[in-house]
Amino acid sequence: MPRLAQLLDVEKCKNIVNSYYEKQLKYNISINNFKMHYPIKRALLIVQFYRVFQLVIIIFAVSYFLGIFWHIIVKDIQNSNPDEIPYLDVY
Repeated sequence: MPRLAQLLDVEKCKNIVNSYYEKQLKYNISINNFKMHYPIKRALLIVQFYRVFQLVIIIFAVSYFLGIFWHIIVKDIQNSNPDEIPYLDVY
């Protein structure tokens, strides 16, 4: 879980994207290519896609742990004494 939390850090993703585009901008300035501009829309789009990816990963993790929890509860009910739980119809 700590590794997953590090993977899902949006600020870290923003810094990586911004540093990449800053390096591209500095390179184009160094070779006197002034036609290249800083693509703010593209950088924001990448960060937004990363946030959607983060949400999907969180949903998968929560559903995984809820599934494990549900499996444990069902196994406990199946292994329990039917006299203790009168509302269950055991065949």
